[in-house]
Amino acid sequence: MTHARTLLLTAALAALALVSPATAASPAVAGSPVLGPNQVTMGDRVPWSQVGQGWRLTLINQGPHGEFGIDARHQLLDLVDPLGGRYQLAKTAVGQDGSGYRRLVDWSTDGRTALEVVDPQKKPQRAVFYDLRAGTHRAVRVGDHVDSLRLGPHASLYETRYGGMRGEPLLRRYDDGTLQLLRRHTDGQPLTTRSTRRIVIGTHGDHDHRLLVLGGDGRLVRSLATPAKCTATRWWRHGVLMATCFGRHGASRLYAAPVDGGAGHWISADHGKRSADLGDLDARRLNGTTYLEASGPCGVVFLARQHRNGAATEVQVPKAVENVYLLGTRGHRLVLQMGVSCDGGMSRDAITHFDPRTSDNRVVALLPENEEYGPVLGFAEPEPDPS
Repeated sequence: MTHARTLLLTAALAALALVSPATAASPAVAGSPVLGPNQVTMGDRVPWSQVGQGWRLTLINQGPHGEFGIDARHQLLDLVDPLGGRYQLAKTAVGQDGSGYRRLVDWSTDGRTALEVVDPQKKPQRAVFYDLRAGTHRAVRVGDHVDSLRLGPHASLYETRYGGMRGEPLLRRYDDGTLQLLRRHTDGQPLTTRSTRRIVIGTHGDHDHRLLVLGGDGRLVRSLATPAKCTATRWWRHGVLMATCFGRHGASRLYAAPVDGGAGHWISADHGKRSADLGDLDARRLNGTTYLEASGPCGVVFLARQHRNGAATEVQVPKAVENVYLLGTRGHRLVLQMGVSCDGGMSRDAITHFDPRTSDNRVVALLPENEEYGPVLGFAEPEPDPS
């Protein structure tokens, strides 16, 4: 990128060409709390006092096109403001053999700490904590067979490990390397509360339709009954989590489960056997309508509108090619991630603001042809600390 201005970090990760942000004392962008759409700058210009709802963190793959998308040679850790401006926080190198490849797995609810896994398919794995404001990092070896990692309180980690047919054990890793077993047989998908003092996780058994609310020491706080086999996905609104539930034929539906144990309800309906929506991956409410991130045949992901009778119909999104992912809402618009193409040229990855009423789709964070978005994490989904 023409804007690249880098600061080398410590020798521990020098081989990965890590580039760090400057400290939080750096001034904000002159004249505006955020950048404009499609503008890019370096991480030392983040207006940290403005970072909050509507901001997003993402890890961008950069490199030549391969058979399945970008063959990453570098990865960019970028903060994206609500108007689409991007702030490059770090840059790491990826070897020709894929060594050094990273996966962004968590972002703290105060916006300060990011968690990445290095070499997720290799042994041993490493987790890297980034203090995004201070521009510092530390790496932790987490060993083999780790399935998922989440940030815990006081620099700890919650982790699940592949456990075979009996489910995955949930452990807490303290900053001194000590491991504490919290639960033996889980579905391996932990969801933490805002302070990370509590975890919600599903059970392993196919006929055990519960989500468990656990304390940071593994103590069972509450069991949440669900209508099917479900896994905790994210927080739907304050006090209510969104779970992904699976029917007998494998189609997924979304369910709202109050964390206080109150009665839940379906977010997405049973769309019928003839529906093009073969399973719902995410949902957002906008102007009284439920919009779905829907899965279709052959791995296609598209935007759907759910109607009062339960039917789900595809929403045609101008400029979109390939998959359309639902990231959130802003005002009267949906925030989407998709490939866009101009005049039939090569598709480029973008974040857009889409108004379903007018079909206006504004591209706000467009990447060059040699880059693609990885996971895009939203700032602090509303969530409780259950009592």
